[in-house]
Amino acid sequence: MYAARFPDKVRRLVLAGAPIDTDAGEGAIKESTRRLPMSFYEQLVALGGGLLKGAFMLQGFKNMHPERQYVGKFAELYAHVDDPTYVARFEAFERWYESTIDLPGAWYLQAVRELFRENRLAKGEFVALGKRLDLRAIRCPLYLLAGSRDDITPPEQVFNAARFVGTPPAEIEQALADGGHIGLYMGHAALAQHWPRIARWLAKGE
Repeated sequence: MYAARFPDKVRRLVLAGAPIDTDAGEGAIKESTRRLPMSFYEQLVALGGGLLKGAFMLQGFKNMHPERQYVGKFAELYAHVDDPTYVARFEAFERWYESTIDLPGAWYLQAVRELFRENRLAKGEFVALGKRLDLRAIRCPLYLLAGSRDDITPPEQVFNAARFVGTPPAEIEQALADGGHIGLYMGHAALAQHWPRIARWLAKGE
């Protein structure tokens, strides 16, 4: 959005796990935002006193994979309970994962309605700072990174950005990491293989 609003201020752009075209692919977020009425999301905000409580969001993410979140990961912990390194890593991740923040309700409802349900950004209908954003205004080199098992942002939602921006195809890089949504940013494979490559790509613009 920032790059579309102020294209002269962005030299190179990396989109990792970004839901640009929310009509594309099949994923839990797309399915729920299209199936459930807006009144459901409005009620969540009302229950939070005008906020989307982080606890509500966490519960929703956990319920996407209940067998993993409530049974599987604890079975794995038990199998490695004598490994101090494994236990310490498990505890560190769980502390981070469970430490949620609340989101402004108006912002959350706008995102659900205009981005995920109506796909306004990809359609060139989203307004930011008083201006309708046109992704074709983005003409800088672009790097698109998606997760092969990302069920929050399917790869198609990321890669379809290439269809909407003004960047020449020769200046668009695409890469598919082996992992899910969080794995794009924290997974060993992504950190070892993809982000060093992205850092080198960004350095070309210096």
